[in-house]
Amino acid sequence: MKNAVIIVPGLMDRVNGISFLIKNWNKSNVDVFIHAAPWEDKEHFEPKLKNLVAQIDQLSKTYKVSLIGVSAGGSMVINAFMQRKNKVKKVINVSGRLRVGGFPSLKIAAKGRIAFKESVVLCEKYLTLFSQEDCKKIMTISPLFDGVVPMSAIQVNGALNITIPVIFHSIANIFALTVFKKKLIEFIK
Repeated sequence: MKNAVIIVPGLMDRVNGISFLIKNWNKSNVDVFIHAAPWEDKEHFEPKLKNLVAQIDQLSKTYKVSLIGVSAGGSMVINAFMQRKNKVKKVINVSGRLRVGGFPSLKIAAKGRIAFKESVVLCEKYLTLFSQEDCKKIMTISPLFDGVVPMSAIQVNGALNITIPVIFHSIANIFALTVFKKKLIEFIK
């Protein structure tokens, strides 16, 4: 079965921007799908999660499916993994907030985006339910200093936690998907 990865962008990320960053990924024998999560609308998180889970269900018929969440997309892919552990091969969180605590506060970070807030709250709950085997299927990527997401909210105990030698949130996201793409692709293969 061929490998597929579903990438979920963050709050400020646009599908076109992510598409540009990952344009050469298909050369790595991985089919890439971008799952737009319209964080800006007033819709709650549950319908957004259901849409991602439906995409996992569909793709898993013909692919080994892995997930990559960039920034706010990180909590969404962890939540989807919890619901489809039997269908998701690997999960990567790129500088995504997975826990409520830390500075800046989730309330400040969410800026009224109810779905993002709900995703982080659910994710923090799910992280306590993962087995050691589940955690081995997770990779986290974080910068030396983020400035947007608390460092303590990015990594997962028992996962492959990698710190890349860059600073600042947006730069880390760009570098993870381009300069460090080989590490990500090797992990999901």
